[in-house]
Amino acid sequence: MGVDATFTLQDLVQRTRVPPTTIHHYQRLGLLPPPERVARNRFAYDARHVQALRLIRLLRERRRLGLATIGRILPQLLARDEQAFRARMWEDVIATDVDDTTTLARGRILAVARRAFSTRGFANVSVADICDEVGIGKGTFYELFASKEDLFAACARALVEDLIVTLDSRRPGQPLAARTITALLDDALTDEAPLLVEAALRGVHGKPEDTRAARDTVATLRDAVSRRLRAVPTEDTRAAAAQLVDACLGRALGRALGRALGATPEA
Repeated sequence: MGVDATFTLQDLVQRTRVPPTTIHHYQRLGLLPPPERVARNRFAYDARHVQALRLIRLLRERRRLGLATIGRILPQLLARDEQAFRARMWEDVIATDVDDTTTLARGRILAVARRAFSTRGFANVSVADICDEVGIGKGTFYELFASKEDLFAACARALVEDLIVTLDSRRPGQPLAARTITALLDDALTDEAPLLVEAALRGVHGKPEDTRAARDTVATLRDAVSRRLRAVPTEDTRAAAAQLVDACLGRALGRALGRALGATPEA
């Protein structure tokens, strides 16, 4: 691979086996360098993008690291060129960032909190509840999360990441029909819909940081949907994606209200 070689998005997908939606999601998170714009809706990628995407995929598949952790250690790994792909090098860099116990504790907290927030709501879940179920002290919790609000926002982001993975797993690299995306999202949100709905509502009535978190979370999902509708989204595609996601949240709210009131909402 030449140092100065450039690739289209389709070339990048073929070389890395990472779907376009995921590539754009990583760009939004700042995990990848921005591509070079060569035309209004065309971008050029290079060897840096190939190497970064391959590393991200390996770290997620083999070490089960979260994107936040990967974002911290990725620059150190990329600076080591070919050695970056050696598992021993991962261990050395990861050890300076976060130990396995901390990584596992964060993952366990997120899993427990997602279930608790989805079934009982933000107001009815305390940090003490989470710590008791996970089996950790509050000191450990506050080393990993700044507050219950910080944990809630992290749960919403993790849920959206899972939804994007669900979308990417269906016919990678090919557009999906709106009805297919709708069915995938509705099915994936069966149990955790209240969490995403409450995150969106807190963006309307919560603190400024709640608004920012909600805006970014919903925008990430809308962007992922728009890129599954069309490889290079247009303004019409983005508008359609926003309507699709908003309708999905509306149905999720209806189901949550139906369960709370002991009634089955109409389809």
